[in-house]
Amino acid sequence: MNNIEFKPEPLTPKDLFYSKTTPIECTETQLNLLDNDWMSYVLKAKLNTKKYGLITFKFSYCGTQTSYLTIWGEKEIRRECEYSTDLFEKYLIDFMHSHIYAWNGSYAYNGEKKVLDFYNDVLSACTWIS
Repeated sequence: MNNIEFKPEPLTPKDLFYSKTTPIECTETQLNLLDNDWMSYVLKAKLNTKKYGLITFKFSYCGTQTSYLTIWGEKEIRRECEYSTDLFEKYLIDFMHSHIYAWNGSYAYNGEKKVLDFYNDVLSACTWIS
């Protein structure tokens, strides 16, 4: 993370930076919904920030009232917090709805605004555990 200690703070699209020389050229999102023995739902997002470089958010739900956000940089896990699953449910539904709505559009949907909104809401409601 550019050798700067990561301090969780709200992010906006203006805090992001992309070019052909950055590790990724745009925000990347990945949604996994696994219902094997137990529900395991994960939304991951990779963003390139001006201040910290490439960071990854992992929003996780595993069938309980508490969900987790893990944040790491290019080399190691930095921070983890827990928050109400109500937030996860709200943003998962919103993310999926927006994604499906974009199927008929001319551009691929990356969910950047939804991920930033989700992250910022979690920041205001979470308990840091590491």
